[in-house]
Amino acid sequence: MPVPRSKMQINKTDQNDAEGLAHIVRTGWYRAVHVKSLDAHRARALLGARAQLVGMATRLSNHIRGILKTFGVLPGGVRGMRFDRRVEAQLIDPPDLQPIVAPVLTTWRQLRE
Repeated sequence: MPVPRSKMQINKTDQNDAEGLAHIVRTGWYRAVHVKSLDAHRARALLGARAQLVGMATRLSNHIRGILKTFGVLPGGVRGMRFDRRVEAQLIDPPDLQPIVAPVLTTWRQLRE
């Protein structure tokens, strides 16, 4: 909804801004806002960082699976064997995939630490 011209502030100055803010507080348009603690910010930052790392590791493992699938190698889900061990076991047969997948697998391991 557009503001009528009669209600608009003519000149924007510090004095007029202060008067406008004072008017807002007097008329009850202002509502206090809870400011989060530093501990809450730290916890949120930690959760965000962890979510980023988990997402990156997931994208890398999917990328590795995609590369292997393109060349007909399926790492599959073997019980009790970690993803990186399964991939290494599959890389023995086509040795030309080793230089492609090894750096990505190393990065995946570092993200999972």
